[in-house]
Amino acid sequence: MIYRTLGRTGAPVGVIGLGCEYLINQPASQIVSVVREALDAGVNYFDLFYAQPAIRDAYGEALAGRRHQVMVAGHLGASYQDGPDGQYARTRDLAVSEAYIHDLLRRLRTDYLDVLFLHNCDEPDDYEVVITRHRELAERFRQQGKARYLGFSSHTPATALRAVTSGAVEVLMFPIHLLEHAQEERTALLSACVEHNVGVVAMKPYAGGKILQEHASAAVTPVACLSYALAQFGVATVVPGAANLAQLRDALHYLDATAAERDFSPALRQLGAVGATSACVYCNHCLPCPVGIDIGAVTRALDLARRGAQEAARQAYARLATPASDCLQCGDCASRCPWHLDPPAAMAAAAALLE
Repeated sequence: MIYRTLGRTGAPVGVIGLGCEYLINQPASQIVSVVREALDAGVNYFDLFYAQPAIRDAYGEALAGRRHQVMVAGHLGASYQDGPDGQYARTRDLAVSEAYIHDLLRRLRTDYLDVLFLHNCDEPDDYEVVITRHRELAERFRQQGKARYLGFSSHTPATALRAVTSGAVEVLMFPIHLLEHAQEERTALLSACVEHNVGVVAMKPYAGGKILQEHASAAVTPVACLSYALAQFGVATVVPGAANLAQLRDALHYLDATAAERDFSPALRQLGAVGATSACVYCNHCLPCPVGIDIGAVTRALDLARRGAQEAARQAYARLATPASDCLQCGDCASRCPWHLDPPAAMAAAAALLE
């Protein structure tokens, strides 16, 4: 493993970390296998924002006896909507936020988190709430010894920049991928992170899987995606998702890749005319859905169908508990989408195409 310093925390982190997004509905044994192989490879930074009990319990089992070897990041404001389709939900309720951090500590069998993120904040009004009330709660966790460092996770450069320059946080979690290479605001944000010595955790290096699903080639590879993210200002670690051991090994290949494999300039040339902010990256920050639709999974199936993979799309769609046709067109999801997309329109399109 190659290690870098995570900003002014001073903590060494492996350049390849692990995100939890694609482990969310996997069997516990598979989650444990992925996390333990990552540990054996020297991965020491694990981001765990999901609040669902099963994944938290599996991480607790996987990290048993090795907690002292790793940094674990939790998210203040990530919760879970109980029910048959139990979905992720962002919350700004302080009592709920606090309860889910205590739950995370208990299920991980630990008494502290290394990084406690103020979770998923993009809009100016929300920033005012998060940087005051939620930050005060986060500071209380730190004073109690239950969090070592404070972080901020966001998808919006202007909002993230406010957090970075405020001096309130030591770590920023932000999406960095090849499809948004020319974004000047992001460059300014990352430059500010260097200036303020805020460590950067790069999320969504594959743009929610879209880069590899739609543009994979000899040039566009997992290694190229990770190499690009790690080449940006201030980035200490990147946290790709991995649903299984094969995907984890694809990411870990970065560590022994050749210089030619790490060269992302051919990928940039291939993707230069492509933009990602106008397309869903399946992050599910739009949840919860009042009728239990897994919006990210539905949209992923829709995109598969639109690319011509009709049979694979129908199989994936058939496994979902709630069909897109149940959508109420209420618009709650659109109000939460960090990319300002129109999920209800996607649900209508999926219902028409896949049912």
